[in-house]
Amino acid sequence: MRSTAKMTATTINAGPGNDVINVDANGWLAGGTVKNIVSPLTINGQADTNARNAGGFERWRTFGRHNHRYQVGAQSGDTFFGLGGGLTYSGISALKLDAGAGGNLFFILGTNQDTKTTLMPARAAT
Repeated sequence: MRSTAKMTATTINAGPGNDVINVDANGWLAGGTVKNIVSPLTINGQADTNARNAGGFERWRTFGRHNHRYQVGAQSGDTFFGLGGGLTYSGISALKLDAGAGGNLFFILGTNQDTKTTLMPARAAT
């Protein structure tokens, strides 16, 4: 998922089979951003093994990323996604959040016991 339209909620239903869902302007490549997610995004893993990556690689220079039991960056005033963006998820076996360069502050308000959550620190610029 590279972007969402303003004021348009988007839902991804992964369906059966193993899936990897990348939320990033560059897909799985380095150098992208999630600032193009500007409306609510819902990912339903549904069946089998599903992983979701929201990724950094020197791309976020903002503060205030909230990870709630089934949500990421969806609280008022959060700066993880673009203005109006946020993620709600279910049926996801793994969730990886990549931090960008600069100051990063994560508020972990809870995690889903069925989802392995990994926070990746900022990578040094090359």
